[in-house]
Amino acid sequence: MKILVGISTFTVLVGASLVGAFDRSKPLTTASIAPANPANAVSIAKADWQRGGIGGAVAVAQFGLRNNNDFPVRINSVTCVFRNADGTTEQRTASTYEVIQGRGQKTVRDLGFGFIDAELKSECHVKSAQRA
Repeated sequence: MKILVGISTFTVLVGASLVGAFDRSKPLTTASIAPANPANAVSIAKADWQRGGIGGAVAVAQFGLRNNNDFPVRINSVTCVFRNADGTTEQRTASTYEVIQGRGQKTVRDLGFGFIDAELKSECHVKSAQRA
């Protein structure tokens, strides 16, 4: 019986202290519980590739980006993994400093990834982003 009373008292004390720790004046929103890395909530909706640059051997991309965060995000870098038919891969990262409004979309044009074989297939993701 003493153990149950002790546990109940402990529960009430801890519960009372936690209730005071929350700020009830601010509503709980997705922005307040946003992921530590805003890049996790930014997706590439569409990617178009073409050859350009010096001698037409540079991979130049146009990306449609979607920000699923409730706040503006600045995209710092996009990483693509290029795969050849024989299974070899090559990873490239390109820097951009575009700002996308919360729950918004934006097209990033002419993002260069260096000299790449035209026959490679790619998978890309936003590597780095931060609150704008």
